[in-house]
Amino acid sequence: DHSGCLQDLEATWSLEQGIRSRPELVFFGTAVVLAKDRLGVLIKSGMAPPQWADRLKVEPYRKELQASLQFEAWRYWTAGRMAADAAYTGRAARGEGWIWKTFGRLWFRLSMADADAACLDQIEILEKEGWCSSSMAADADKAARDLPKWGAIGKFGVTRMSPSWISIQQLGLELEFARKLFVARDARSSSGKWPAEIPAIEKSDCPGTRWNYSVNAMGVMTLAYSGFAARPKRAGRIDLPLIIRDGQLSGCAQTSQAPMALRRPS
Repeated sequence: DHSGCLQDLEATWSLEQGIRSRPELVFFGTAVVLAKDRLGVLIKSGMAPPQWADRLKVEPYRKELQASLQFEAWRYWTAGRMAADAAYTGRAARGEGWIWKTFGRLWFRLSMADADAACLDQIEILEKEGWCSSSMAADADKAARDLPKWGAIGKFGVTRMSPSWISIQQLGLELEFARKLFVARDARSSSGKWPAEIPAIEKSDCPGTRWNYSVNAMGVMTLAYSGFAARPKRAGRIDLPLIIRDGQLSGCAQTSQAPMALRRPS
């Protein structure tokens, strides 16, 4: 039911726009999950509606992640400043005595200031290294590790943001895969068969990687990502396979430097 399916896809797109426009209210990963589910439907259904061509770009997600980091930084800084003057700190001061009055407020404010700086450091790393770096997770974790041990509150919050880096990195590959597949399917529709070559289809957005496109003697097309998947597999998470054979999803997301031997799923 392509008509009904497209209506559902449009509904998820509209919902996602609202989520991504307010990173301070909704967990950013929700938008990524919606995008990944929708990509799976688009790839497996064989549909390539024209209006989706401009929706298969990763840049909006990257901008929203940076906006989330910026909000986190502002939130930590504001929390640190407000804590010293809020009414509850006065009650805490009476209960804790001179220890809270002398050290408590200062400790909390310094912890929040350090967490604020760590979030801004993450933005700087992203801008400096780009989004294709395989060390993104390590860099994000390093920003959290650099916080002093006594700043446990801020350390937890900054570490919580680092998995989002890798989610966007993986989503970027999956969006690019969908765009490549749309191009290949359009070429097949025009000629009635898979072309032996498609200009520029093997060029990747990430330096040092490529998309391997081939058609064998029987007319079976294979499109596969040449690099390693952005993240190691973890239980409970499903990534789209970055390999397809003649329209049927197959294989796994990791191909080594040489093309994999593929076979249809049983």
